[in-house]
Amino acid sequence: MNATQLTLWEKIEQFPIDDGAAAIPFSARLAKEQRWTSTFTQRAILEYKRFVFLCCVLDKGASPSAIVDEVWHLHLTYTRSYWQDFCRDTLGRDLHHIPSKGGEDENQKHQEWYKETLAQYKVFFDSDPPHDIWPPPGI
Repeated sequence: MNATQLTLWEKIEQFPIDDGAAAIPFSARLAKEQRWTSTFTQRAILEYKRFVFLCCVLDKGASPSAIVDEVWHLHLTYTRSYWQDFCRDTLGRDLHHIPSKGGEDENQKHQEWYKETLAQYKVFFDSDPPHDIWPPPGI
């Protein structure tokens, strides 16, 4: 990572996704809705943050795993946290969720995009993505 990317990663990594004043914090809601353990939920949130970083630094953006996408979907429903605190104040840009249009061509395009995301993950984070959160393409 260059200095600008490192600064961005540090901001994303430190973003407090849980509102300390909430009766049910984001991570607790995510764990309950997905039936994940709290440990797995925290790992999934970290991987979501890594995905967002890749979206910001890669020219074509990144493609999430199914688990990362679940974290993103829930975060999108926390509109103030997502659009103001995260996108505007942390990322300095909007990050829109653009779902697939469906069909074989779209599936192929997204599989290739996902493969590239996994390859770039290794480049930026100097490790393989965890297979329980980022399964190999086609699984």
